[in-house]
Amino acid sequence: MNMNNTILLGLLCMISLYGCKEDSILRYDETLDSVYFEGTTPGEQTSVQEINFAERIVRNDDIVLAGDSVNTLTIKLVLRVMGWEADHDRKVSLNVRPAVPEDSRTLANHEISGPANLHMKLPAIIRQGRLRDTLVVTVERPSQRQAYYASVIEITAEQSTHEFLQGPEEGLKQVFIVTDHYEKPSYWGSLLDYYYGEYSPEKHAFMVTVLKMTNFDNTRIVRENKQKLHEALERYNKEHPNAPKDFTFSK
Repeated sequence: MNMNNTILLGLLCMISLYGCKEDSILRYDETLDSVYFEGTTPGEQTSVQEINFAERIVRNDDIVLAGDSVNTLTIKLVLRVMGWEADHDRKVSLNVRPAVPEDSRTLANHEISGPANLHMKLPAIIRQGRLRDTLVVTVERPSQRQAYYASVIEITAEQSTHEFLQGPEEGLKQVFIVTDHYEKPSYWGSLLDYYYGEYSPEKHAFMVTVLKMTNFDNTRIVRENKQKLHEALERYNKEHPNAPKDFTFSK
């Protein structure tokens, strides 16, 4: 290969690289910015948030809440811009709707009783100078124990008429499956039956609420726990004479 051919090949490579760079710049031109939920991978299924209130303990400074004392939970999602920062706040058009089986294969694992109650400030905002921003979602505890509820937060098609295009398909929605489901622990045997009595989901929920813990495998404190539960149940039944609990704890 002579010198002229070498120079020509080098020029062609530079032009090719420049063209690729130009393509990249065009893809991220400000007029073509898109938005999606961070945490999704191209080719993978839609992200699913599975929330069981029975498993959550909420700590806020010196206050600890668990079980039926937890009425809402806060979930933070991240909205991500594919493109450039802007010199002004930009709105993201979102919609909340009941989930349908086509939204995620995970929904087939549960019998869905209805939509989950989700609340957030709309429209969502990507603040000035940011490529990522937080969407705060408040999730309500279901009114019916043991049932499953599901809703979807999605970036709407109307978004494309505003300041963003829709991002990758996998990142356009978040599925929420919400429940307050109690299941008999594998370690709940004859010893816990002796101290706490026969298992039931309602009794389990009461124990979590009063003791502010989700694991009762520590047998060293069962006597102390039993006394606390007995006293708490007596107080509850006196305060709710028309709807007393249908279980007992011995002294």
